[in-house]
Amino acid sequence: MSTQHETASDGNVLTENTFTFLQAAGASGEFLEFLRHDNESSIRRSVQSDLRHGALSGDPTEYAPLGGHFFDNLWEGDLFGAWRRADPANRRIMRDVFGESTVIAAAVTGGLNRETAAQFVSN
Repeated sequence: MSTQHETASDGNVLTENTFTFLQAAGASGEFLEFLRHDNESSIRRSVQSDLRHGALSGDPTEYAPLGGHFFDNLWEGDLFGAWRRADPANRRIMRDVFGESTVIAAAVTGGLNRETAAQFVSN
């Protein structure tokens, strides 16, 4: 079985093959869920750019995603870390996709006090 995944030729279309490639490359379920949800996110634009430039072809284990702190935290599945680094547009998407309670729970799992986490996420 090949480790290569085909991707769409149109760099703006993310297909199931794209998501399969990203998952094989190590993207968290949270990253993939976020990516599926919104067509205007900075995450989607970054992945579309990688797709257009051929970075999402070949062996997924060799894919080295280039993103900022928000991208990296979401890639790893660190919802609270991503929240802390998200701009207002990405926070809106995170609220829509995960809900504030899920982000708060992630912060508590990471060791933050629930009240502090709730206050931080609600502001």
